[in-house]
Amino acid sequence: MIDTGSTISAINATYLKKLNIKQDTYSTTIPCKTAKNSELHISGIIVLPITINDIQMKVHTFIIEDLCTDLLLGGDFCDLYQVNIDYSKKCLSFKSQNHRTAVKFDKYVNEQQVFNVKTMNEITIPPLSAKIIQAITIAPSMSAIFTPSSNSLNKKYIIAPHAILMIDNNKTAFLTLPNTTSVMQTIAKGTNAGTASRGKKVADSSRFCQN
Repeated sequence: MIDTGSTISAINATYLKKLNIKQDTYSTTIPCKTAKNSELHISGIIVLPITINDIQMKVHTFIIEDLCTDLLLGGDFCDLYQVNIDYSKKCLSFKSQNHRTAVKFDKYVNEQQVFNVKTMNEITIPPLSAKIIQAITIAPSMSAIFTPSSNSLNKKYIIAPHAILMIDNNKTAFLTLPNTTSVMQTIAKGTNAGTASRGKKVADSSRFCQN
């Protein structure tokens, strides 16, 4: 969720554990409060890697025990990546590496639905390298949270990262798959790479502030 009324970016501590991201966390003494002036329980800060439209970014993110959502990208993220929200076109855009990318607002789908994401073609990935591949799903057109879950990929040491997928009207999306081995790896067409579930709706509200 993007919250332009928050001065910080934050992630729910329980959700961070589920992601199992191998990043160092740092202690902080900076106090944070909600808009209603209640204290938030902060366990640290992490430089969180995120991927949108296959563009990799990093944001300093507060780890909050009682955050009301999984992930909140606040004003600091919006400033860093020059985020613009266009309500008339129902999209937002951000700038990274001198390139501006537009992302459509989510359409409503059942938040509990989870969709399999499979490779669209046979893929060959050279040793110690990564390849952007096209995947297919039955999910509707939307931005979605991708969760890797394929045993067949893990056996080949293909470590798919957590990412935000932009699923188009053809029910396809792009993923980056890294080959961490020293040999060529081939992935069969139709291999299950993971699952896609609904991301949080883009929001514009005043929730959190840094004291």
